[in-house]
Formats: sequence, structure tokens, C-alpha cells
Amino acid sequence: GLRVDRITPDLIGRAEIDLDARMAGDDITLSTLSLQSKPLAITASGAANLATDKADLTYSILADDLEPFVTAYDVNAEGAIRADGAISGALSVPTLKGDASFTGLSFDEEPLGKVEIIHNATFGGAPEGDLNLSASGSRFGAVTFDGGFLLNDEILALSNMTATGLGATVDGDIDIDLSETLATGDVSIDAPDLSQLSEAVGQEVGGGVTGRIRLSSPGDKQAADLDVELNDLQAAGVSLESASVKGAATDILGAQKFDLLVNVEGVDAGVAQVASGQAKASGAIEDVIFDAQLSGVDANGVTLQSVTAKGEAQDALDKPQFNITLGVKGVDAGAAQIATGRATAVGGLDDVKLTAELNSIRVGDATVARSDLTARVKEGLSDDPAINS
Repeated sequence: GLRVDRITPDLIGRAEIDLDARMAGDDITLSTLSLQSKPLAITASGAANLATDKADLTYSILADDLEPFVTAYDVNAEGAIRADGAISGALSVPTLKGDASFTGLSFDEEPLGKVEIIHNATFGGAPEGDLNLSASGSRFGAVTFDGGFLLNDEILALSNMTATGLGATVDGDIDIDLSETLATGDVSIDAPDLSQLSEAVGQEVGGGVTGRIRLSSPGDKQAADLDVELNDLQAAGVSLESASVKGAATDILGAQKFDLLVNVEGVDAGVAQVASGQAKASGAIEDVIFDAQLSGVDANGVTLQSVTAKGEAQDALDKPQFNITLGVKGVDAGAAQIATGRATAVGGLDDVKLTAELNSIRVGDATVARSDLTARVKEGLSDDPAINS
């Protein structure tokens, strides 16, 4: 009939408890503390002095099946655990040093394989210490984490962090305000071989990425500055020789505003290739202003010396409205060439006005100085759009 918090008698079953302890004055000697049951085994031994507030204890925990225990705490997990460690120092501010090893671990139906956690922490008014984690056997491959932590009031400081996994190394120091869920600090990433991402994302990925992310919380809103470089990237049938992404994002957990600058070189998307390009975008996800320039474009045999696109889109997540201007220069379609062109699209998906202006059109020996087109399309996404031109 043993019950421990939410762990009920039906989970523990029959338990054998063995206790051998002595108290002489302020000295307590624990020769043996043992709880043995079919699903759970716990042992401890050591000594403590109440007058000097000192303790020196060792412990061991073994459970072959975590599922019934964690289910009692509304956690969906499976696996086995073996933990060994020691408690030392002041009883009021104990130091816990040990090793916890999980095998056959899964969380929310996601297999995590084997996970080992080595810890050395002091618990008191401000818990602090070091944590080393290693994991293997999941779809993410081998993963490690090493760093220090300090919990002072509501601020969790993670220092000298180094994490590896999926071919990447991440280093940095971060302070997390647990009451506001806000983070400040700097993180760097070095991933020279992204191919290890392939299994995790379910498609072939290649190339490398390096960069830095700086986290801040001005006005109690999460913000981030990033500076990332990519090289020889291949993903989703698209490859590029190099790319850089620089910019800032503010109020990430709220309105999600951003200001980004992207440069690319040597893009190959199969049906189209781009020698180089630059794009700027700012605003929010649903209301964005953009300006892009591409050079050396080849799309299905049609080459363009340059392409520019600029404009804005509003209410993009619900009923998008847009005002876009597209410019082209040096178009060569083999049988026809166009010196310059300009097109606009104003409106929304249900009603958009299109204009186009083409200059110096040459087809064989014939030349057209200029051609203009105006059209209005209603219900463009329906099976029967109305087009007036």
C-alpha cells in the first residue's frame, strides 16, 4: 500500500524497505536505506551532522520502465533510468553530483535513444552548477550539450554553452527571464556540413552555414539581430553557391516585425538560374515592403540581363492586398528580344489590375517600339475567373 506523491500503490506493488540508521547527538549515520520493488529500486547511505549542517550521502535509482511513473505526472514518455550520485555540503544548500542514464527513451512518441546527463549543482537560494548531456540513437544522431547554469530569482543564466548535433556546433551565453519568457545574449553557429540534417528533415540537404544571433529584449519584447553566411547550399531541389542574411527582428513573440537584407550568388532552381541577387524586406509577416534585384537570369531558355521587383503586401495572411512593380532588362527568348519592360499588379487575389509595358521588341527583322497591355482579373483563384483587357 505504499504511495509516494502521485505514484500510487498499484504502480509500486509490493515493496521491501530496509532501513539501518543511528543518531548520536547531532550525528546521523545512515548505513542503509533501501526500497526494492518490481518497477523501482532506490538505495542510499551516508552521514549528516545537524549542528554543522553538513551531509555526505550517496544514492542510486533504478527503474526499468518509466512510463507508468511519468504518466502519473501527465507526461508521455518511455524508457529506463539508472541514476547514481552523491549529496554533499550543507544540508540547507546541498551539492548534488551524479550521473543519470536513460535507455530506450522516447518523449511524445519521438524516439530519443540513449541519453546521459552528468551534473554537478548546488541547490539553495540561487541554484547553480554545470551540466553535461550526451544523446545518441535518435533521428537527430549524436547530440551533446555542455554548460553552466545559475537560477537567480526568475533569471536563468546559461553560460559557456557548447552544443553539438546535426553537424553543427552552437556556442554562447544566454540569460532567460522565466517570468516573461525573454532571452538576452549571443549565440554563434558553425555548421560546415548540413548533410546530417537530411534524415531529420526528410530530404537531401547539403552545404554549410556560419553566423551569429544576438538576442535582446527592448521594451520587454523579444528581439534578435542575425548575421548568417551560407555556402554550397542544396535543399528542396535548389542550390546556391553562397548567400548572406543580415537583419533584425523585433517583437518575435508578438507582432513579429523584421528588417532583412539577403544576398545570393549562383542560384540554380532547376527551371531557373540566377547569377546574383539582392533582396530587402521589412515590416511584419502580414504587412511587408520589399525590394529585390536579380542579375543573369535564365528561365527555361529565356535569359534576362536583370529583373527588379518592388512593392508591398498587406493583410497577407487573410485577404492579401498588394502593389507590385516588376522591371526587366535585356530579355532574349531566342525568337524574340525585348530591351526593357515594366509590369504592375495592384489589388488582391479577388480583384487585381495588371499593366505591362514592353519596349524595343524585336522579332526576326521586325521591330515594335512599344507595346502596352492592361487587364483586370476578378476571382483569379476560382475555376472561372473574369478577365477584361
